[in-house]
Amino acid sequence: MGILILLSVSDRDVRIETGYNMQAYFTDITSGEILDEYGMELFKQDKFSEGLVAVQSATISKIYETVPKDWQTQITNNEKFTINLWPVFWWILGFIILCASGFGIYKLIIKIKEIKNRKLNEEISRVNEEWDKLMFNTKACFEDEKYELEIEINLLKEENNYLEKEVRKYEENLERIKKLHPNIENEIKKQIEDEYKQSASIWDDEVKSIANISPTKDNANIFEDVLNSYKNLKRKVKQFVKTDIDAIKQKYKTALKLKDIAVAETVGKLVLECCSKFKEGNHTNYNDILQVYEEYQNLNKAQKDAFPYKEIITDFDNLYKSACEDNDNYKSAKKTEKKIKEILSDIGDSATRHDLIRLKEAKNMYEELSFLQLKYVDKALYEEILRKIKEAKEDEEEYERMLIEEEEEERRRRNDSSFSSGGSFNISFGKGGHSGGGGASRHF
Repeated sequence: MGILILLSVSDRDVRIETGYNMQAYFTDITSGEILDEYGMELFKQDKFSEGLVAVQSATISKIYETVPKDWQTQITNNEKFTINLWPVFWWILGFIILCASGFGIYKLIIKIKEIKNRKLNEEISRVNEEWDKLMFNTKACFEDEKYELEIEINLLKEENNYLEKEVRKYEENLERIKKLHPNIENEIKKQIEDEYKQSASIWDDEVKSIANISPTKDNANIFEDVLNSYKNLKRKVKQFVKTDIDAIKQKYKTALKLKDIAVAETVGKLVLECCSKFKEGNHTNYNDILQVYEEYQNLNKAQKDAFPYKEIITDFDNLYKSACEDNDNYKSAKKTEKKIKEILSDIGDSATRHDLIRLKEAKNMYEELSFLQLKYVDKALYEEILRKIKEAKEDEEEYERMLIEEEEEERRRRNDSSFSSGGSFNISFGKGGHSGGGGASRHF
């Protein structure tokens, strides 16, 4: 009567092996559940020592929980004598755990070193290849740019020589002109100044009508165009402009202010209407409130300063926050409800023991919903989950009863066979290296 925990790191297999008499208290289903719940995740992560310790602890707890203290007196009287293998199994179990842990840790360290070395070599090769490629491309680009620059320098030299010749020609012509017309420079200056005055006069005529316009909320762009046009004039031309630019600037500021006030009033009416229409925010009016809230947030500082209903901003913020909160709760609730319905739909009308894990998952999903989220989920779903969990547990209990009956029948048959052969005690192993008892295996 005992239990073995067997681990093969290279094959990535783990098994709980139960002796004949232990099977009455420690079923194959129990063995599988312990491996699934306490060991598989750790074994998949190559945490072999942690997995063995966890499975061992769970096995010991289950033994204390299910095996009675007087189990030796309950062994059938058909056996000629009883051998207590319990201490032996404990020594074997400890030895197996110690060997597996040491071997697993050694293999894990070797594997980690191999992975690190391989990644390091790959990274070094990749960096060297990128460096060689970069150097080749850089050298090629440098040669190309050098060749292009040499061509450009030669062209600039030719152009510079040509311009120097042209400058000398103009200087010679200018000297001849000065000899013929001593006042030519003053005449040229006056001519240029007259051109500046003419340009300024034309610009004044173009903006004359605009300078007399009164600012409104709709004509700020007109004054802005005038100011931009003035900004683009040459500095000499600006000296002869007669239009009052400061007055244009003031009108532009006034028009902008009137525009800000108009925008603020428009948005203010929307906010006021929203607060009057919706006494509280929820998922049904979330989109309407969000649209108005974004309009308010898009106001610039001047427009917010001109906002006419500042006293309702706090109420409006609270309305928006409550709508956001309820909308989030509604979406989360509906998302969870959809997942639960999909699980129940996949299971169908009746549940079996195979559906128990998914049903518990659905139950946890429902119970994790907050009070505010629960009002948006169909309460009948929870009742259906509980009903199907009950069905699944009943099916599991029936299956376990059937296994126990089969195991008891098999044990009686073997005891009868052992008794008829002289009552000798025998420990044997079947094909594949497993004992003739029960247990469960898993591959990770």
